Amino acid sequence: MEPQNPTSEPVFDETPDDEMVDYSSDLEEGRSLPMVQAPPMRSPARRLPRTVSQPQYPQRGYAQKRQLQQRGAQQGHLQPSSRSAITPMTASESVYADEWDDEMMQMPLMNQRFVYALGTVSARFPNMSLEKEFAQAASTETTTDLTDRQIFYQVLSNSDNRYIARDMCWIFTVENVETYILKPRTTDELTQLIDMLNEPVTTPMQDVDVVIGRLGPIAPYEMCNGLQLPIVLVNQTYSFQVSEFISQISQPSGMETQTFQTLATETFTLLMQLADNVGNLDEHRAVNYLTLRYQDIYNFTLEQYQSNIALYKIDVQLSPLSASGTRAIVEVIFTYRDRSNDIKTEYYVAVDVSGMFPFLVSQLQPYYERPSFPSS
Repeated sequence: MEPQNPTSEPVFDETPDDEMVDYSSDLEEGRSLPMVQAPPMRSPARRLPRTVSQPQYPQRGYAQKRQLQQRGAQQGHLQPSSRSAITPMTASESVYADEWDDEMMQMPLMNQRFVYALGTVSARFPNMSLEKEFAQAASTETTTDLTDRQIFYQVLSNSDNRYIARDMCWIFTVENVETYILKPRTTDELTQLIDMLNEPVTTPMQDVDVVIGRLGPIAPYEMCNGLQLPIVLVNQTYSFQVSEFISQISQPSGMETQTFQTLATETFTLLMQLADNVGNLDEHRAVNYLTLRYQDIYNFTLEQYQSNIALYKIDVQLSPLSASGTRAIVEVIFTYRDRSNDIKTEYYVAVDVSGMFPFLVSQLQPYYERPSFPSS
């Protein structure tokens, strides 16, 4: 695919309105997200995440009544004043995706579950019939010296073979673990999934695929040739290369370029490891959102390195701001350790995860343990 010519405009593709309804409605009227320049992308599906530097909490938000205690008990979410650990996803009853996708789109926001996950997209055959049809289509292509993944891309990217792509099983893996079956909402998402096959799978990960959508039930046995995973109705997806992402991080003054490249890459890798999750819980989605969208975390961490202070761990807890039950807000706590004296200092960012698209409530600031008061 031919690379796009660089322009003076930001490289981030404008997402269609129908894909961003939950996120754009949360923004304060008149406020726009700051963007940064980046190298040209190779396809519409390849772009860097938009970055944010200011809270986007709305002055006039919509109030969704929800009982957080009940929601946490039913869906495995956080309870007040408790820090998070990675928890397994809850299985739902097995039904065909076509029978639930329309109904799920019309469910109240409080009853929906969302996914904000980082991993790798791959394609599978759901049955032998489609596999044989694919083989016939591939026989007309030149596939010499191509990997299976490259053959998938070459055949499925041909518009004449779009009928095959529609019936393929799209699998999303996190840390080499098969996690979700993806169901694209429109042909736009389908095209983006196909484009993701154009990059090889490497270790460590050099190309990151991002999937945002609604979490559905477990796939039936016959849907993907016996593979039974939770289905995700894909609302937005894109991919980017780690090197392109690193190039967007501001280099601290006084730090050599080679040192900056090494530390920035290690910081991104560390955040990916500390935030290792499947992106289906509120705390998962908040950490993944900050990893991709909040550049201040990287800038601050690199500055701490210059003082011999390193990022030590990441915790998540439910914010007291969620006590009213109208919004789901979590605090992501970053702990830094001074290597010279082992003193640990905590900072936190508040993120609203009520809807499909998380957004900032407060910027990075020092965290202090809050006193607990006995209930009367």
